Amino acid sequence: MLTVKRFLELSPFYELKILSGHNGLDNIITSGNIMDNPDAIDWFSVGELLLTSGYFFKDSPELQNNIMKQLKDLNCPALCIKP
Repeated sequence: MLTVKRFLELSPFYELKILSGHNGLDNIITSGNIMDNPDAIDWFSVGELLLTSGYFFKDSPELQNNIMKQLKDLNCPALCIKP
């Protein structure tokens, strides 16, 4: 079973930084997915770790909040944003 904590311990990801959600380190990751537009969230499944550039929501706090609420409802274990 892969948790967020274990994911962050893997050598390709050990340099990632947790910016918030430290209480979610035990969240279970069932798979991963990539999002580059807000409509893609309709295809996500519970437990998927999400990787995004965040470009499509970088200038919209409203869209950021909406996406975060949707990810919470989907039990997204972690959101990884590549700056």
